[in-house]
Amino acid sequence: MRKPFPSLKNRPWTFYLFFGLYAFLAAFLVVESALPASVSSAHSGVVADIVAFFANLVPGAEAKPVLPAGLTLKTDSSYLHGLPGHEDDVALGTTTMLDYDIEYPLDDHGSYLDPTFEAEKIRGGEEFDLVVDAANSVVRIVSNGNPREDCAIEVSVAGGISEVYSFDIVELPAPLEFSIEVPSSVHVGEAVPVRVVMSDPLGSGKDDYELRRYFDVASLPVRADEGLVIDPEGYLFVKEGTLPGRKEFSIGGKRGKIDVLPARGGDPIGIEVTHEGNLSLNDYDYEQSGILLKASYLGSGFEGVPFVVKGDPMAFKAVPLAENGTFLIKGYRRKVGEVEVRVESALRKADGSPLFEKTITFPLTEIVPASLVETRIGDVLVEEGTSITSSVGAALPITARFLGVGGNENVYDRSLEVSVFPESLARVSGNLTTSPSLVFNEEGEGEITIKSRANPSLSLTVDLRVEEAKNVDPSSPGFGFSIRKNIGHLGLFACLSVLGAVFFRLYFGSQLPLALTIGSSSVVTALLAFLTEGIQLLAIDRGASLVDVGIDLLGGFGGLLLFLAVYLLVLLIRCLIKKKPGRQAS
Repeated sequence: MRKPFPSLKNRPWTFYLFFGLYAFLAAFLVVESALPASVSSAHSGVVADIVAFFANLVPGAEAKPVLPAGLTLKTDSSYLHGLPGHEDDVALGTTTMLDYDIEYPLDDHGSYLDPTFEAEKIRGGEEFDLVVDAANSVVRIVSNGNPREDCAIEVSVAGGISEVYSFDIVELPAPLEFSIEVPSSVHVGEAVPVRVVMSDPLGSGKDDYELRRYFDVASLPVRADEGLVIDPEGYLFVKEGTLPGRKEFSIGGKRGKIDVLPARGGDPIGIEVTHEGNLSLNDYDYEQSGILLKASYLGSGFEGVPFVVKGDPMAFKAVPLAENGTFLIKGYRRKVGEVEVRVESALRKADGSPLFEKTITFPLTEIVPASLVETRIGDVLVEEGTSITSSVGAALPITARFLGVGGNENVYDRSLEVSVFPESLARVSGNLTTSPSLVFNEEGEGEITIKSRANPSLSLTVDLRVEEAKNVDPSSPGFGFSIRKNIGHLGLFACLSVLGAVFFRLYFGSQLPLALTIGSSSVVTALLAFLTEGIQLLAIDRGASLVDVGIDLLGGFGGLLLFLAVYLLVLLIRCLIKKKPGRQAS
C-alpha cells in the first residue's frame, strides 16, 4: 500500500519550504520569550485586536442583568469573635465590621447589575446603630446602647437573597494583656501622664481608638503608695508634702515604680497657649493636618515643666512632640462640630487640681476637595474632553482622586455625582457616591459629567460613544492576557507540533514509523517549551512558570492530535478511493 504522504527526499524545494517554516516558528518562540514584558504585551494586544475583530463580526448577544447567586459572610471583626463563650457576642461600646461576599453564577461574568446591598435591624435596634457601606458589601454594628440579648440584623441583595446575623450585646471584658508606661520621675506637686498599652481581649495585638477609649485607667483597679494619686483620666499626681524617694503603684494588677523628686522652687504667674492650623476630620494618621499647639509658663525657671492635654479621646488625639509643651492636635472621624481641648499645667494645687488651665474650643471641620487630580473610567485615565468608547451591555467603574488645599490627602468627602446625557445611553449603577459604575443601555453619542458632591465646581465632562453590543472587548486587560496565554501559548505550540510532525513524516516518508514521527515532534516541542520559559528568567519584567510550560505542552499535545486525526482521515479516503469499482477497473 502506498503511503499517504510521499518522501521529500530528492525534492529539495519542498524540504527547504517545510524546514524553513519549522525553523522560523521555533526561532520566533525563542525570540518572543526574550522580549521585555511591555513589548510582549503590545504584541499580544495586536493579536487580541485581530481575534476580537473576527469574533465581533457576529452580532453581540443582548445584554442581560446578572443577579447574585449567594451571600456569604467572609469576616467578622468583633473583638470577641473566637473567644470561648462569646462567639456570637458584640462588645458594648465597640464597632463590629461584617464583610460580605456577593457571589455570582460561574458562567456569567458581566455582573453589572447593582447588587442593592442592604441591611436593616430586626431585633434590639434601639441598642445599636447600623452603618452600611454598599459599595464594599460591608456592615458596621455600632453598639452604643445597653447590654441586650437576641439582637439581629438582616442583610440582603437583589434577587431575594438574604442572611440573618444574630448577636448579643455584652459588657466589654478586660484585656488579657496590657502594660503601663509612666515617666521615670516626677516632682512633688506635679502630674505626669500614665499610658495603658494593651491588646484586645483575644490578645492579638489590636490597638485602636476603641481600645484606647474603653480600656483605660478609669476602667482598671488602681493602688498607689501614700502621696500618689492616679487620675482616672490617665495622670499620676504627687501631693504636696510627700517625701521624695521611690514610690510604687499598681494599675489593673500591673506594678510600677516612679522616683519622686523635691518640689520645684517658686510659682509661675500663669500659662500661655498659642495655636495654628485647623482641626479636620481624619484618621489620626495624617500628619499634614491638625493644630500645632504650644503651651508655656509665664515666669522664669519653669521651662522643663510639662503640660497635660485632656478632652474627648473620640473627638481628637493630642500627640506630644519633642519639645515640652508642644502638641499636634488631630481630629478624628466624627460629626462636624466643636471640640473642647483643655490644656492644664502639670503643677498642681493641694487638692490635685491644676494650678493653671485653659480650655480652647476648636471647630472640627472636614477638608473639602480643592482639586481633582485623577479620574478613571474603567482603565482609561480621562481629562476634560476625553472621548470614551464602549458597547451596549458593558459596565465601567468610575474612580476619582481628590486633594484638599495645599495638596492635603485627607479629603473627608470623596463622593461623586455622575450624570449622562442623554440619560437613555447609560445608567449609573453600584454605590452612587463612593463607587459608581456606568452600564451602557443603547447605541448613540453623548456626554458623561463627573463632579464632586462636596465641591461641585470640581467637574469634568467626557465625550461618550456607545456602539452595538460586542462579543469581545479587545481593550479589556483580561482579554489581552487570555489571548497571550491561550492563543499565544496554545496556538503557537500547536502549530509547532503539527508542523514538526508533518515535516518529519514528509521528509522521512516510510523510513520513519508514525509513532517515531509523533515522538520526534513531541521531543522538540517539549524542549522548546522549557527553553522559552527558562529564557524568560532573563527577560525584563518577566518570569518563568511551570503553569506556562503546561499550557505550552497542552497546545503541542492538541496539535499532535489534530495531525493524527488528519493523517488517519487521509488514509481512510485513500482506502475508499482504492475500493471503488471504477478505480479497480482502470
